[in-house]
Amino acid sequence: MKTLTTTIAALAALAWLPQAFSASAIAQDRSMGEMMADTTLPFCKLGSNPGPCRLRPWPPPGWIPCQAGEHGCDTTYSRDRIRPEGWREATVTDALEELKREWETGVSIWNRPHHPAVAILRQASRPRALAELDAFADQVAAIAADATLPEHVRRNADLALDIAASSRDERGLEGTPYPRAFDLLVQVYEGGYHDALYGIWSADSVRGRAYVQDVFERSERPALCFYGHLRNPHVVEGRIVERLERGDPPRCPEDWRLDTPRRTPWCRAGDILFEDIAREARARTWPDGGPPSVGGEPPPVPDGLPEHVEDWHRRCK
Repeated sequence: MKTLTTTIAALAALAWLPQAFSASAIAQDRSMGEMMADTTLPFCKLGSNPGPCRLRPWPPPGWIPCQAGEHGCDTTYSRDRIRPEGWREATVTDALEELKREWETGVSIWNRPHHPAVAILRQASRPRALAELDAFADQVAAIAADATLPEHVRRNADLALDIAASSRDERGLEGTPYPRAFDLLVQVYEGGYHDALYGIWSADSVRGRAYVQDVFERSERPALCFYGHLRNPHVVEGRIVERLERGDPPRCPEDWRLDTPRRTPWCRAGDILFEDIAREARARTWPDGGPPSVGGEPPPVPDGLPEHVEDWHRRCK
């Protein structure tokens, strides 16, 4: 029989520790399987439990909260703090509506706005006709591409396509990858939703990397300019001006903003391709912490970066 410590560690590692579970409820020398299988124990309730109680199973992937008595509502699954009655399978209409919802705190980590759409596209609960999947996927892609919608709605749709394409094997990725998801993400990106680029990268380890590399190579580099304090200040005719050395980049225009280059396709692609390399270089250059910062100055470039990565760092950081 597992010890209390082992039981708690296993629960936490699987992200299965319900928020309703009080210390008194888990203070039993039982394995998680025993607690779920022992039907003589009452279900654990929100708040304090005076004695041993039984974990409710998690609902199938992509199910949504419902009220007891509602058609298809199953009250035997794990209860949610905000909508505690039960769970039911999401319809296509439900899944599209869920994409409009903002992420909430204090709810199950498996009750996210994009989860029903992911479950449908991955056929996590049951198989669906290909025509139905394609029609639904086109609707999700149209939401991600619609610039008139709120950002969180577009992001939910983009995330649904990203996860639907994934071949990883973990909780939340039940079912099978939806084969058109990658191409739809590319369509959304090329339609103007540049935040989809990371989804393209993560959706397919081979095609995603090749696509992001292509974006980087074919995109225009932002102009290199300097936005910090005056360099080599001198007084000329009563005015303080800076005297540039050979090779110094010009000062940025007055209407320039720090996120101007960062939002360009070249910088976005570079962030995905090179951030890990830059992070490792910063750790080697400044092992005791981050680089020395000077207010208003560009971040220093860490040592040992390849030339093309250093160029990206100077233009995008």
